[in-house]
Amino acid sequence: VVGYYPSWNKSTLPHTAVLYQNLTHIVYAFLIPAADGSISVPAGFLYPELNMAAHQKGVKAVISLGGWGQSDGFSPMAADTGARHKFVENITTFCTTNNYDGVDIDWEYPKTAADKANLAALIHELRLAFSNANPAFSISMAVPSTNWSGQWFDVAAMKNDFDWMGIMTYDFYGSWTTKSGPNSALYGNFSINPEGWIDYSVAYYSGTRGIPMSKLLIGTPFYGWMFTASSMYGASTGASQLTYSSIAPKLQQGWVRSWDAEGPVPYIINAAKTQVISYDY
Repeated sequence: VVGYYPSWNKSTLPHTAVLYQNLTHIVYAFLIPAADGSISVPAGFLYPELNMAAHQKGVKAVISLGGWGQSDGFSPMAADTGARHKFVENITTFCTTNNYDGVDIDWEYPKTAADKANLAALIHELRLAFSNANPAFSISMAVPSTNWSGQWFDVAAMKNDFDWMGIMTYDFYGSWTTKSGPNSALYGNFSINPEGWIDYSVAYYSGTRGIPMSKLLIGTPFYGWMFTASSMYGASTGASQLTYSSIAPKLQQGWVRSWDAEGPVPYIINAAKTQVISYDY
């Protein structure tokens, strides 16, 4: 059970409030990779208290790199042998110096055949470096829910170097879709839900891509999407993301809870039937 901890949540959810008993790993996000192989550490990023608290509870602490909007450095770095070696050396040193137990690569997203090959080379070199520095260090990576971008991840070449792959089984619907829909449905039907669901993604990676089930991690969102729409799977003219804590009170404010039998997931609609919130999986 891996929990992602964004660095910008330190003030609202300090390390003392984390329920470590529910986790095996905590992933601290994000460091930023640079084209020359260096690593950018945002101001005030380091949080040694989190690692210490996690270790005291028997939880592994992992560092994540990249993320949405911060992955531009991956492609040029991975394409340059010297920069790639520098990056591997830098992240190995960072983990050792700052008491991390592994690294999580969140490259969003490789876009070419060259990126695909270079990513596989990067991960293999990282595995070799970790084997020498600390064989217990883990390597994980966030991967797309299906092959829309997954085609640029050579998972067959990398599967022996990874400890796990975290499938981004969330945001199936959002501000970019023309219809409302479940954020993270467990099951589905393409005639009703063309965007996908968790079981389909797991079957894709375990079946089509040949990844052992023991190395697949399901991504679970702790937020929802509010659509400007009149019904689930209805036409949407926009959407915004909401935290779970801001959604729950709406059930006492006139919103009506309904159930999507396909998902099967709950959703709520406002009294005027102008907004739909998909909030759970």
